[in-house]
Amino acid sequence: MELDNSTSFIQNFDKIVASLNSKTKAQWLIDLRNISLSRFKKIGMPSIKDDEFKYTNISPITKHTYHISDENTVKETELLNAYINLEDISLVFVNGIFSKELSVLTDLPGGLSISSLENATLQDDPTIRELFYKYHPDDEGSFITLNNMLCSDGAFLRISKNTLIGKVIHIIHITSTSDKKLLSSPRSLIFMDEKSQATILESHICFANEQIYLSNAMADIFLSKNSKLDYFKIQDDNTQAFHLGQTRIWQEMKSELNSFSINVGATLARNETTAIVNGEEASTNLYGIYVPNNHQHFDNRASIDHRMPNSDSNQQFIGILGDFTNTIYDGKISIRPIAQGVNSSLSNINLIIGKDCHVYCRPQIENSANNANCKYKTHTADPKNKDIAKLASEGITRSNAIKIISKKLISKNLEKIRNPSIFNRVSRILENKINNINCE
Repeated sequence: MELDNSTSFIQNFDKIVASLNSKTKAQWLIDLRNISLSRFKKIGMPSIKDDEFKYTNISPITKHTYHISDENTVKETELLNAYINLEDISLVFVNGIFSKELSVLTDLPGGLSISSLENATLQDDPTIRELFYKYHPDDEGSFITLNNMLCSDGAFLRISKNTLIGKVIHIIHITSTSDKKLLSSPRSLIFMDEKSQATILESHICFANEQIYLSNAMADIFLSKNSKLDYFKIQDDNTQAFHLGQTRIWQEMKSELNSFSINVGATLARNETTAIVNGEEASTNLYGIYVPNNHQHFDNRASIDHRMPNSDSNQQFIGILGDFTNTIYDGKISIRPIAQGVNSSLSNINLIIGKDCHVYCRPQIENSANNANCKYKTHTADPKNKDIAKLASEGITRSNAIKIISKKLISKNLEKIRNPSIFNRVSRILENKINNINCE
């Protein structure tokens, strides 16, 4: 991998790490930050000469100099209050810092433990250390290394054994500032104990569209035996922002994951979801919907690693492309020799309704088992003239006909959302975005 080893895009790099280390007594966290600092200085940021970044040039990110905020005040309180559903359990982070005042954490159900990551690390909870070190910090890529090094806060959720959480747990990351270009590195750690169930929504938002900022967000999720999680990520940063997202999932026997990635914001967004299926009879579903417009660049990467027999997985990503946009879908399925009886599929469908769009799709299947079923489908097209003509015969304009066709396509993934409030929220966001695309 060829990388740019410049670290100048972050203000007072070494001092930030030293300051973060001075605020914790957890030696393991100090060691992790120091290991990551040394590694990041060595590897820097990736370049387009690296195959994984061939179509995503991140140099626009490093042209800016970012600061780490020490303030978590929201300037757009009315808009945020309207955004929060009071029926949900809500954790609010402003500029990467937990806000107890803005969060809704009253009457928590039994079996649910929630805290900010900063508070949890002060308690030296061994689960946190295990989740951080589930992967090897001295062998991580640039963005995970950066998060390991600069993460100071985030959400820590533990759902106890035999616990079903009926309410939506909503983790809200909002950027709110007026004078500085900020970098936030939030982390969500989610531990699902045996036979637990939950629905978790993670949102990334900003109400001020003129603000330039970088969000380098991570989520580490562990699903124990027979646990079940519906996990949603809505990336709705403003269109001046840069978003680097990493979601890592570890699944044990008979666990079920339904993951939904919704991408509509940021000028450049790269989202990576990696699932390690480490138990038999596990189920993994990764769904994605992305709607770029007006020079947005979206890079979606999804990988499922089957390490045990008799599990099922599915990737299904759908894109609606507006004017002057670029999208990448890199979907991978790996099946180890021991993973007999696996059924796995991936699909990527793109509908181009704008002009001057570019789509790059790379499905990858590495099947080392002699009794496993894998399949993939990719398709990129313009709206069919016959479909437009049929709607036109009903008195619908061409522009509205194209939008109807687009909404019908994304409904293939929307219908998989079982929670009504999340379904309505996601539907509104996507309908808004599609309605703003010029289809003339």
